[in-house]
Amino acid sequence: MELEGSYGTVNGANPLSEVLIELEITSLNRTHMEIKKKRILYTYEGGGVKSADYQDQNTTPQPDIIPSGVDMIWYFALPLIALTGIVLVLLYRRLN
Repeated sequence: MELEGSYGTVNGANPLSEVLIELEITSLNRTHMEIKKKRILYTYEGGGVKSADYQDQNTTPQPDIIPSGVDMIWYFALPLIALTGIVLVLLYRRLN
């Protein structure tokens, strides 16, 4: 059995490091084996993983855009702002 495929050209600035296609055997008998593409996993530098299910066997799902460092700051800033607000409310109640 031979499987062929190509993802194409990846921009050097793209943090994509690995692509894995999961296959599923949907039918098997003595003379015939049917394989279907089930899911594709995109692995990025830094350990991030995104997955997408195949809707059409002839169309490869494209990965979502990975947030940049500027976008990621909200994942850290928002909890810190909330924590600061909680601490200020607790201090205000304690002092009054």
